[in-house]
Amino acid sequence: MGESIALGLAGGLCGALLAIWAIAGIRALIPADVPGVERLSIDGPVLAVATTISILAALVFGVVPAATAARTDPGDLLRESGTRVSGGRRIGRLRSLLVAGQLAPVAGSRHWRRLAARSFTGLARLEPGFDPRGVVTAKILLSDKYADHRARAAFYRPLLERLNALPGVERAALVLLRPLADPIGWDYPFTVEGQTADAQARNPHANYESVSPGYFTTLGIPLIEGRAFAEADGPDAGPVAIVSQSMARRFWPGESAIGKRLKPGATGWQGPWRTVVGVVGDVRYREWTAVREDIYVPYAQWDFPRMDLVLRVHASV
Repeated sequence: MGESIALGLAGGLCGALLAIWAIAGIRALIPADVPGVERLSIDGPVLAVATTISILAALVFGVVPAATAARTDPGDLLRESGTRVSGGRRIGRLRSLLVAGQLAPVAGSRHWRRLAARSFTGLARLEPGFDPRGVVTAKILLSDKYADHRARAAFYRPLLERLNALPGVERAALVLLRPLADPIGWDYPFTVEGQTADAQARNPHANYESVSPGYFTTLGIPLIEGRAFAEADGPDAGPVAIVSQSMARRFWPGESAIGKRLKPGATGWQGPWRTVVGVVGDVRYREWTAVREDIYVPYAQWDFPRMDLVLRVHASV
């Protein structure tokens, strides 16, 4: 009995150690900025469940055979097995059940390992929508001194100019929340020109991103149609927007999205209409498993004290 429990606990301990090493290896392979990777671990409840299962397995595979053997008459075994003293039909059936019980978790674990490996391989093949190679990022959080839009513009514009002039920097840009920075972002309703209130209510909340000129080039996001933002798209210029390919296909199927208009908020909101001037490729901003409708606006028309800085640097830097 004690031997069975010791073997069960030893097996559970070995399994837990293997799981810890496997998770460490997986975390080493996954980029650190993938959302949720820091939560990939084995916690106390998981270890408690594993320990409980190990003890139960030891009890089942240790107590049951011992109890069965204690209730069995040796004479019956000899008469039942003839010259074979190694066990009769009842012992054979019990042995078969125990072997099946031992092999079932192994087969199941192999099945789940294959599924996990297949899922991880499929995840690794997903295109994020941008080129992360050679990209350096940093978070900017301005103080209350820059609460006014003009003060923020006076800070951001010369910052980008100095960074773009640095040796080794190919391009520098700003974005409200860089891709895969956090599962939380700026989701907001929107209205497409011509939509009824009922149609607008069925719109998903779009992911809004405030970006500086050169952002799409910096991250390697393809421009599919129209143009990117320019320095001329300032606070005194006409309100403009760039949308993702998925959004263009959904709301203007079979036609160009260039020249169409949309605005944040519901149909009754009195905000300005923004004219779509470009369509870019889909980017996975929040999670790897899905894309959503993205709306980009020039940072000069809609900026924040908190922005992400993205730089593409030369490989030799």
